[in-house]
Amino acid sequence: MHERKLLRAVLGFLYGHMFFLYWPLYRAYKSRADQHERAWIRQLIAPGDVIVDVGANVGVYSVFFSELVGPRGAVFAFEPDPQNFARLARTTAGLARVFPTEAAVGDETGSIQLFQSKGLNFDHRTYANPDDEHSVSVAITRLDDVQALEDQRIRLIKIDVQGFELSVLRGASQTLARNPDAKILLEYYPWGLSAAGGSPQAFIAMLKDGNYVVRSFDPDANLLFDGIGRTRDRNWFRNLVIGRHADDSVSGMTHVSLEPR
Repeated sequence: MHERKLLRAVLGFLYGHMFFLYWPLYRAYKSRADQHERAWIRQLIAPGDVIVDVGANVGVYSVFFSELVGPRGAVFAFEPDPQNFARLARTTAGLARVFPTEAAVGDETGSIQLFQSKGLNFDHRTYANPDDEHSVSVAITRLDDVQALEDQRIRLIKIDVQGFELSVLRGASQTLARNPDAKILLEYYPWGLSAAGGSPQAFIAMLKDGNYVVRSFDPDANLLFDGIGRTRDRNWFRNLVIGRHADDSVSGMTHVSLEPR
């Protein structure tokens, strides 16, 4: 616990006072920590593809995506926190095919309170938790209300919103219907889903109703949805890939059953 607090303090200091050091260090950390996810993404994405980055933070994934889609593709990046968005705009300023929007994404269009973490710029949430310092009102939009996405053929939607995933998906029903081949990379975070006003049960029910195929990078993936009781564990999550069609051409994934064993 002490080491975790120390890491939060160091990252928070670098982010606030030495972003020129924070940026390469955090990029290197994410490249290593998410190596399996990135290997899968490299197999999936081709030049010219369109990606939606929900919860883009300071742009680590938006920059990575832009390298894959090239000059004929596009990356639509959404980030609600004002300071994070300013960093995102800076890190993607030279990338003509990255389109940043300062907004949260959910199941409504208007405004919402964003609760800002004291120490970590990538841990802001749409609900209060003990690590929050204060909240700020930010814009929120449904993906279905984003006109720029209406004519796009979306290949990947990446969602990193600390438990607000269910709301994001509910607000993207038309977008997903127009893009049946799109894959979605997101966190399954039971504690966050409940804290954000949803539940793991509602998330699983949505996947079933949408006839989604679910895959994981975890070799014990079939145990994932037996872990509904993990709503008590604030630190437990797993990255999932969901889509309406299985894609056997993309390797390295484990199928997840939506029926608890």
